[in-house]
Amino acid sequence: MRASELPRVAVLVTGAELRPPGAPLARGQIVESNSLLIAGLLRESGIEPAAVRRCTDDVAAVRAQLDELGRSCDAIITTGGVGPGSHDVVRLAVQAEPEVRAARVAVRPGQPQCAGRLASGAWLFALPGNPVSAATSFELFVRPALLACQGRADPMRPLVPAVAGVGWRGARGRLQLMPVTIDDADADGAGDGSGILGGRRRLVCRPAVNPRGVSHAVGGHGAVQAYAVAGEDRGDVAEGEPVELLLVGLA
Repeated sequence: MRASELPRVAVLVTGAELRPPGAPLARGQIVESNSLLIAGLLRESGIEPAAVRRCTDDVAAVRAQLDELGRSCDAIITTGGVGPGSHDVVRLAVQAEPEVRAARVAVRPGQPQCAGRLASGAWLFALPGNPVSAATSFELFVRPALLACQGRADPMRPLVPAVAGVGWRGARGRLQLMPVTIDDADADGAGDGSGILGGRRRLVCRPAVNPRGVSHAVGGHGAVQAYAVAGEDRGDVAEGEPVELLLVGLA
C-alpha cells in the first residue's frame, strides 16, 4: 500500500456468547456491539471497513478467518480472545505467527493486546473484548498506525489541559484513560458558549461511565467527548486536579 492510499481494513469479532443486535437472547448471551463500534471508529477515521465478520470461539475457525482476510486486506482488527487463558482463541490462533506478539500493556482499560504482521502480509491489531477497552485501544494503537501508514504527519489526536470535576479511583502503575464528558467553563465556572476549543477556557471533565466498571460500560460510553489521561505514576485523581484530555467527540 502506498502512502496516502486508504488501507483495506477488516473487522473480526469473536465471542460465543455474542448475538447480533435484535436477536433473541438466551441465558449467558449478550448483544454484540464491537462490530458496530470498531466499524464506526474506522469510518470516523475516513476508512470504510472492507469486511465486518463475527466468529465463534473456535481456534481453527479464527485462524481460517485471519488467513482469508489477510490475503485481501492490509490490516485486520479483532476484538476478544486476547487474554492469557486457555479459551482466548485469537491469542491461540496466532501463536504460530512469528511476527505477532501477545503482551499485557500498562494501560487501563485495555491491558491485554496482540499485534504484529501475519504471514499473509496483513497487520493484525487484536484488541480486548470489553467495548470500552476496545475503543481506548483503537484510539491509542490502531488509529495512529492507520493514519501514519497513509503518510499523515499528525496521526495523534490533540491533548488539551483540563481539571477533574469529580474525583475517581485510579490504578498506579498503568496509564489511565477515563471516558469523560466536558464542561466549558471560565475561571468563575460559567461558560459563555464560545466552544470547547475557542479562546482561553477552563475545561472541566467528569466520568461518562461508572469509574468502578469502565471497561464494559457500554451505555455511558456513547456520550464520551474525550478520555482523561493520567500518567502511570498518578493513581487516584482528586476533584480539581489537572488532567490531559484526548479529544475524540468534538468537531
